[in-house]
Amino acid sequence: MENIVAESLSPVEAHNTAQDSLHEHVKGIENDLQWIIRLLFILTAGMLALLVLVYEMRGTLQAIQASVAN
Repeated sequence: MENIVAESLSPVEAHNTAQDSLHEHVKGIENDLQWIIRLLFILTAGMLALLVLVYEMRGTLQAIQASVAN
């Protein structure tokens, strides 16, 4: 179908149409990449928070064990 449309357009119009299509495709990819980067940032922050939580729990458990041992 694109060939039929391209044949009915002048070379300049066909080039502009293809260029516009490419720009739209690139914008879509950029948008997808921005969402992927946001999700990776959120996941990294969540993992860091989980790591801090586990570290704090470990310290609390060690304090409880020390108090029980005495």
